[in-house]
Amino acid sequence: MQQVGKTPTAPLALMGAAGGWNPTVWLTLVAFGAAALSTMGYWWWQWPHPLVFLVNLLVLHVLGTAIHDASHGVAHRHRFWNAAIGHASAWALGFVYPVFTRVHIQHHIHVNDPENDPDHFVSTGGPSGWWRCVFSTMRFTFSNAASGASTSCGNGF
Repeated sequence: MQQVGKTPTAPLALMGAAGGWNPTVWLTLVAFGAAALSTMGYWWWQWPHPLVFLVNLLVLHVLGTAIHDASHGVAHRHRFWNAAIGHASAWALGFVYPVFTRVHIQHHIHVNDPENDPDHFVSTGGPSGWWRCVFSTMRFTFSNAASGASTSCGNGF
């Protein structure tokens, strides 16, 4: 379907990062604080494993939001702090910030184009075998390892 008329755009005043302590800055700081608290809870206070897992899952989700905003240049008004948020979030997620940024921007340029969108496989079902491996590994981790449980991650997973 082709669009008729002028493409709607956001008001310029709403574009870009909020000044000072914007939500992404707060979310990033809270996420790293929660990760530290979760780690201390696990090692020092013997928090239940499912609680630690859920806290860390939330931390990773929030840091995914932070790296996304940083890749668009809106995590912070100052380029240095925007890059710092991007690199710190990428480190925690196991990514490389400049690579993530390039791939993510290419995704926006070619959204849902099967030939050119680097994230197209995610929107068409994703690597289901990878997710099976992740959840199987979590089950193995939270169960008694001495029981001989396997992760059932075939095909190289």
